[in-house]
Amino acid sequence: SFNVIGRTSAALNQVRQRRPRAHSDYQPTSIYVTKGERLELAHYEESAGKISAVIGVPELNTPIVIDLKFGFNAIDIPQSGLLSFIYQTPGKSVLISIKGSYSYVPSFTLYETNPAVWQAMMDHLPNAPVVVLTSERAIIVVR
Repeated sequence: SFNVIGRTSAALNQVRQRRPRAHSDYQPTSIYVTKGERLELAHYEESAGKISAVIGVPELNTPIVIDLKFGFNAIDIPQSGLLSFIYQTPGKSVLISIKGSYSYVPSFTLYETNPAVWQAMMDHLPNAPVVVLTSERAIIVVR
């Protein structure tokens, strides 16, 4: 499962902070899904608002955004890529159940992942299709 945290839209923050480029709305999961496989996502928070699953990242392919409905969502994966979520309801968080066929990729989160854990992930997953480095609003995905 993955806990998505409601955040203000990156586009709104870009305007408010007068930034030339927006941060990312994506919340990466460190889960990689493969085209043709089946994924089951579920959340049971009726007042959650709009939550979207995203497969892929802009630098590597065209991300596919799938809006999730309340309850069970079965998805036949249309392309291989990193699984992320978009949730723009500030102050809320929703637990999403993730089941099906997927694999993990090494993921480093600024201020959360220590170097020993990161090195262990890299050693344990040497053939991972991507590696993910994240901070609160920035995501770097390396193939």
